Amino acid sequence: MRYLNRGFILQLKSDLKRSVKYVRAVRPYMFAHHPICEPYSKDVLHVGRTRFCWGCLVTYPTAITVLMVMVLTGWNELLPWFLWFLIGVLFGAAELLNLLQKRVGLAHRLINFCLGTGMAFMTLAVFMMDIFICFRLYLFFMLYMLAGLLITYRVRNFEKRCAKCSWKKDWNNCPGFRDLHNKLKKEGLE
Repeated sequence: MRYLNRGFILQLKSDLKRSVKYVRAVRPYMFAHHPICEPYSKDVLHVGRTRFCWGCLVTYPTAITVLMVMVLTGWNELLPWFLWFLIGVLFGAAELLNLLQKRVGLAHRLINFCLGTGMAFMTLAVFMMDIFICFRLYLFFMLYMLAGLLITYRVRNFEKRCAKCSWKKDWNNCPGFRDLHNKLKKEGLE
């Protein structure tokens, strides 16, 4: 039990306090990773004091719900894994419409729904494969790492939108991120 010495416990306590401060500072951005400003107002749903990213609010619950329905109803047995994977890729390909031109409103929500459905089908396919579970887990993580490449493109769009603003990506001073920057700076977390 040499790891439970006084120094370790003090460091652990300090790290936990720092983590709590960080969570408090980023709370307004936890479910909506967009600046709090007019150009991003249509990307966010307000529920009380909490903001939610519309894209994430549609995509991830859709993926979880579709996956649960497929497994709980046994529908996953209707097709072999490689067809579920192909169908998932086709549904996920709807995201390419967003990459070509940013969609808004109902069209964007429909694309998010298709993306979530595609994620569910591809996840289902990976876990239906008749290979060792470690390989399935590896493929699952690789699949989502590849999906992360789409996020890189989204960040580029984010930067382009902010570059058009009068603050020109000066996120330390722009009103959409200034409060976050000040809170992090005040707590020594920047």
